[in-house]
Amino acid sequence: MLAAAALVLLAGAVFSAALAIWITTFGIGLHIACVVVGVALLALASIAFISGRGDVSEDLLPTRSIHHIKEDIRTTKEQLS
Repeated sequence: MLAAAALVLLAGAVFSAALAIWITTFGIGLHIACVVVGVALLALASIAFISGRGDVSEDLLPTRSIHHIKEDIRTTKEQLS
């Protein structure tokens, strides 16, 4: 799965470069095309982040783990007393 994730990232980079090169066919400089693609990807990432953050309705604290640790501390104190 790690190799698949790495290949997807690599494919995304290749497609981004191809998009920037395609934009240059409209008479725009390569450096401007790269900036346009970068800004578009940044906007998509921001939208995905905001959407994902809005979907999380609960606090991300590990409440069960904290409860178990507190219980372990209580049990240990009782056994040592």
